[in-house]
Amino acid sequence: MTDFNTLLEQGRQKEIWTKYLGFLDLSLDEFMEIQEHLLLEQIDLLGKSMMGRMLMGDVVPKSVKEFRKLVPLSTYKGYQKYLEPKRTDVLPREPVTWAHTSGRSGDFRFKWAPYSQKMYDRLGDSVAAAMIMASCTKKGEVLLEPHDTVLLSAAPPPYLSGEISHSAEEQLDLKFLPPLEQGDPMGFRDRIQLGFKLAMLEGLDFFYGLGSILVGIGEQFEKGSSSTKFSAEMLKPSVIWRLLKSFITAKNLH
Repeated sequence: MTDFNTLLEQGRQKEIWTKYLGFLDLSLDEFMEIQEHLLLEQIDLLGKSMMGRMLMGDVVPKSVKEFRKLVPLSTYKGYQKYLEPKRTDVLPREPVTWAHTSGRSGDFRFKWAPYSQKMYDRLGDSVAAAMIMASCTKKGEVLLEPHDTVLLSAAPPPYLSGEISHSAEEQLDLKFLPPLEQGDPMGFRDRIQLGFKLAMLEGLDFFYGLGSILVGIGEQFEKGSSSTKFSAEMLKPSVIWRLLKSFITAKNLH
């Protein structure tokens, strides 16, 4: 299958839209049929693994109804002894990475989950779909461009948000501010401050993150704007023009 960057370079917007947002044209029945088919694929794959046999025994369900009847509801506690030490021998496939939750998961410091290559790639797909939807003005329009800049406001791996950033960078021709290899080891505040400085110099096309985090970023930025010191870099014509346009836009919004 042709990758996103090739489709973008060749101007094949219709194919990009169909690949990442074609599901919007599906009826509810069509959507559910696809979801059921994908679920049964995963059930069949899981059934061939040690973890699958622990859950389902030796009989792999052939329908969603049969799966619901056979497999009881479970919690992370039942998987902790396998997932926390990152045991791959119980999994249906070798993972390419392990991601964990924010660390606010009740009884557990983190909840770990393995990601196969296909699952990891899907993280980048979701970013592509979100960016297209966030920037388009009509159906079928794709306004993304090579080297679009993105503020790095997510936590580093193995947090899931960090894995999403890395998958997106691999699949889409994005430029994170600051670059992932530079920003991942930094503290959150330092990473955001550097990202804003680079955005002033190079421009910013997208940023994403949890709503609460974005609110915090906005408040910090507002507090810091009154005490911002302009360096020689900030006096470049391109930066001054960007600030002027932003000021006019903000005034018009009010």
